[in-house]
Amino acid sequence: MKIFLRPALVLCALLMAVPALAQQTRQVPVDDTFSTYLNRWTGGFAGRMHLVWRPVRLDGQTYVCGAYAITTSQLNSPVNKMLRNGAIASNGQLVARNLRFFNRVSAQSFEDLKGQAANCQAISNSATSNFEISLGNGDFSN
Repeated sequence: MKIFLRPALVLCALLMAVPALAQQTRQVPVDDTFSTYLNRWTGGFAGRMHLVWRPVRLDGQTYVCGAYAITTSQLNSPVNKMLRNGAIASNGQLVARNLRFFNRVSAQSFEDLKGQAANCQAISNSATSNFEISLGNGDFSN
């Protein structure tokens, strides 16, 4: 009996946690209120990354929302590294790390990003103003 009880309790705990995790991730459409970030690469792997992001307040919770597009698949690795090492700060305090939750969409310009879905991640409700984004290095060699 004990052998089967433990896995059942673990499964029950996991099933109860899923709705709580689902409430932490939302999506909103990209519009003109999003801040923009452009990164260009030149040379053999020339391309661009268009990134949009913004903090939003939804149902009493503060979220950071973002979406991005790259113009060539050769930028997958450096952009993933940049996002993984990225962070959001509010009033100088770190409120989000690892921006890989940003939604990758198909777009060639910032105008093409409008209307696309931006993924949102819940952050501390004490984060209220002076938001800043930083991205890590995205190195690659050929």
